[in-house]
Order: sequence, then C-alpha cells, then structure tokens
Amino acid sequence: MLIKKQLEVVNKRQRCSNCANRKYTRFAMAKRKSHDKSEDYESPSKKLKSEESVEDALTTIENQVQLLRREIRGKKSVQDLQKTIDQLQKKLSTEKSAKEAALKDKEAALTRLSAVAANRLRDNNPGIADLSDPNRPIKLGEKASEIYDNEWTDALENLEKLRKATETNYDEEKDVQLLLSILTHYLENLPERNPEQLGPEVIEACKKYILKCAELSWLMVIQDPPMCMEWQFTGSEFKSETMRSFTKSGDQVQFVVWPALYLHDNGALVAKAIVQGMKTEKKGRKNQK
Repeated sequence: MLIKKQLEVVNKRQRCSNCANRKYTRFAMAKRKSHDKSEDYESPSKKLKSEESVEDALTTIENQVQLLRREIRGKKSVQDLQKTIDQLQKKLSTEKSAKEAALKDKEAALTRLSAVAANRLRDNNPGIADLSDPNRPIKLGEKASEIYDNEWTDALENLEKLRKATETNYDEEKDVQLLLSILTHYLENLPERNPEQLGPEVIEACKKYILKCAELSWLMVIQDPPMCMEWQFTGSEFKSETMRSFTKSGDQVQFVVWPALYLHDNGALVAKAIVQGMKTEKKGRKNQK
C-alpha cells in the first residue's frame, strides 16, 4: 500500500511538471509569435526609410552632376570670352599701329610743307628767321656775346701776362685793338694772311679765341644774305642805341672793343658794339667861360 501511494505521488508530480512545461511552451510560443508579428509590422517602415535615403542620395548625385555641367559650360564660355578678348586686343593693337603710322606720315608731310613754306618766306626776306636753325642770326648774336664774355676775356688776360713778363709799361688798349683785329681784319682776309704773323706766343695765348672767332665769322658769312659787322666808331658820338660802354662812359668813343653785329648790310641790329667812352667839353660851356 505504501509503495502504491508513493507511485501515485510521483506520477502526480510528473503530471504537474508536464503541465507546467506545456504552459511554459505555450507561453514561449505565444511570445515568439507576438515578437514575429511585431517584426513583421516594423519592417515596412524600415524599408521605407531605406528607400527614402536612397532617393536622397540619388537627388544629391543629380544635383552634383548638374553643378558640374554648369561649371563645364561656364569654363567653356570663359574660354570663348578669352578668345574674343584676345582677338579684340590684337585688332586694337593693329589699329593703334596704323594710327601711329598715319600720324607720323602726317607730321612728316606737315614738316616738309612747313619747310617749303618757310624757305619761300625767307627767300630774299632775311627778317624772317628759321626757328629750327641753331645758327640763325639771333643765336649768332648770343654766341658773339658768349665769346666776348669768355674767350675774349681769357685772351686779354693771357696777353697781359705775356706783355708784363717782357715789357715794363703795359698798354691794355693795344691788346684790345689786337683782339678786335683778329675778329675783323685778320679773319676777314684769312686766306691771304699767314697766322704766324701774330707770333707763336700770341697765337698760343689767343688760341681758343682765334678758333671761336673763325667759327663765328664763318657762320655769319654763310647766312643768306650774309651778316655784317661794324666797328668804325672811333671819335664818333656815343650812341646808346647801338653801343655800350667798356670800362668808361662818355659822350664820345675813344676806341672800339667789340664790333656791332647786323642782320645784313643796312639791316637790323643783332648785337651792340662795345666801346670805350670819353667825356668831351661841349661848345656851349666853352663860350660861357
């Protein structure tokens, strides 16, 4: 009896255990089904999200492609514009060169025309000067003044040193007249006279002055008509219109230092003469005494 009861208790426990296992199995299966259902419910949203991300990526790629196409078109248009600019610049440089050449031809023609007109105006009309000529009469008058201020002064100083070394009484007027004769009589008859007549010491002392006087005289002679000098004023009345004083002033000319220059014979005065003046008593004052 006891064994039978124990068997019944064991069987009862086993049945309870099997019942619990069946309940657990049913619970697990139900849970798994619910989980599967939830998974089946969530998968469409995930799929939708994945599809949207793909579309966004495609849209981004298409936008990038369009941007690249625009850049390529822009680069092509820039290249075309650069080619057009280069062509216009070449054309502009060509036009500029043609314009400069035309202006040069025009200036050359005007220069030739002006030269012809000036030559016609100056023909037998010495009062009209060629302003482009550096050796025109006015400029020669300035050159004569420069010679007097520089080479003439140096030559007179050299002669003074030379005379004082050999002579006791120095006569300045004598050397002034010598320098005047070099410019007038001596150079006027240069082909007929020998420069050695002046003496080697005098020539050395006046070398630069002689060369400058020769140049001035030559430039005066080749003018059309030739320029002329006047120096025969000794003993005449001092005239401020054509003369200026050397070291002394007065109403009469004692001796001539530098000649007057004229545009031509009986022409306009170009440069005044330089003379040594002296004072004389007037007749009215003598009568009063």
